[in-house]
Amino acid sequence: MPANKQWMLDVVATLTHGNHAFFSKNFVPPPKVKPQSLNSVVINNADGFFSGLPESKSKKSKGYRVMVDPLQREQQKL
Repeated sequence: MPANKQWMLDVVATLTHGNHAFFSKNFVPPPKVKPQSLNSVVINNADGFFSGLPESKSKKSKGYRVMVDPLQREQQKL
């Protein structure tokens, strides 16, 4: 049977002797920080280094992807 939440809390409390901030009565979890959106990132291209680069065709890329109209995609293939 896998460990449950209470068992895990008991183990952590035993290892830290209850001196961890998580176990204090006035514990408040830190606010979650939202990651910066890729749309708000501005790259300085004053020297033209990034000009003329082809679009990434990598399927593993998790960056910003431009949605292309299927009609435009067919025209690009021709």
